[in-house]
Amino acid sequence: MQIRLHLMGPLKQRLAAKVCPDPNCYLEVPDDASPRQLLQLFDVEDDEVLAFVNGKPVDLETQLSEGDRVVLMHPDSKET
Repeated sequence: MQIRLHLMGPLKQRLAAKVCPDPNCYLEVPDDASPRQLLQLFDVEDDEVLAFVNGKPVDLETQLSEGDRVVLMHPDSKET
């Protein structure tokens, strides 16, 4: 399935070249993907990340759906 990923703050700086060079990018992920699984793919510790799906804060185990907009950010990120 396809999701739209937006990285913010230090995650954007750290992963832009490897994962998502544009502010918003589309990724193909497994049908049962969760934010935690995305972080594992990117080799990011999950204790340093907040996840939002379609504008709402979610648990890292939340199952994603086709077309979801996923925002991953560091808890201390000041970027909007």
